Amino acid sequence: MAKTQFNVRMSESAADAARMAAADQRISLNEYIERLVTADTNPQRAASLEYTGTFIQEWGDFIENEAARVQRG
Repeated sequence: MAKTQFNVRMSESAADAARMAAADQRISLNEYIERLVTADTNPQRAASLEYTGTFIQEWGDFIENEAARVQRG
């Protein structure tokens, strides 16, 4: 697959965080950024996040209450 090069400006702290995240995942900074862009522009991911947000709004309190009940025994 052909690659395109472009420059990105960001704060030093964001650049450091990106470098550390890439190193933690043992991938290049280029691959890390490419994965972020791919994930962020994936319509299935967007739909999944939307559904998850709706699910948490509707069921979050119930789940928290059940988890607390189970912990109490």
